[in-house]
Amino acid sequence: SNSWGYTAPGAYQQTVLDAIDYFDAVAAGGSQGIVVFAAGNSASSSNYYPGYYATTYAVAATQNSGVHASFTNYGTWIDISAPGVNVYSTMWLNGYGYASGTSMACPHVAGIFALGLAVAPAASRSTLIDCAECTAKDIDPPLNPPNRAGLLGAGLIDAHLFLQCVISPSDWLPFCDDLTPSPVPKLPTPAPSPGGPEPGAPTKTPVPRPTKYDPGQPTERPTEKPTKYDETRKPTQRPTERPTGKPTDRKSVV
Repeated sequence: SNSWGYTAPGAYQQTVLDAIDYFDAVAAGGSQGIVVFAAGNSASSSNYYPGYYATTYAVAATQNSGVHASFTNYGTWIDISAPGVNVYSTMWLNGYGYASGTSMACPHVAGIFALGLAVAPAASRSTLIDCAECTAKDIDPPLNPPNRAGLLGAGLIDAHLFLQCVISPSDWLPFCDDLTPSPVPKLPTPAPSPGGPEPGAPTKTPVPRPTKYDPGQPTERPTEKPTKYDETRKPTQRPTERPTGKPTDRKSVV
């Protein structure tokens, strides 16, 4: 799960792409590795790397309803979408809170792929991806506007149906349509011309300005600094083997 990306379209570093290719080649013998990337938060269809790269799995962000997030990147290079608006998660400095961004959507997909391997450890990369896309919720128009049709990947990922498919792919995949890669390949663009933008640095945070959650937090905020464990109150390692035969008579105690 990679919640980072370059801040300018067309910017990339060959060493990063080489590392992605290396992982794809060696993970479980080259049969199970999936490099999941956040698509980016520029509300653009431009080629934002590394999510745009051919062998990565690019994730766009939606609201819980499946309506696209206003900030999410989109395009024929997006593979799938996941919730990325007001997601409750860990934050900087050991806290918890709400944040929005494709960086919040990306871990949903990576985690669901991990669930797939938990129930079917031998599942191949193609089976995991095909099941994710086969069972994804359709979020094309009228749910989303016409200018987002076909540009949010296979749809909104569905963990429950995905797991059913991974457990028994023969009951699902033969009945799925269009499980082929995107018609427009995700390929590296030529290096920027002299005087053009240099490759940008990865974003430091998922959302530069996280949106404020309006309805209120559903649970109490966890204790930020738990109380220190008192070593002097540590329980005995072993209980008394033989209790005293007779309790002391309280009345005889002076």
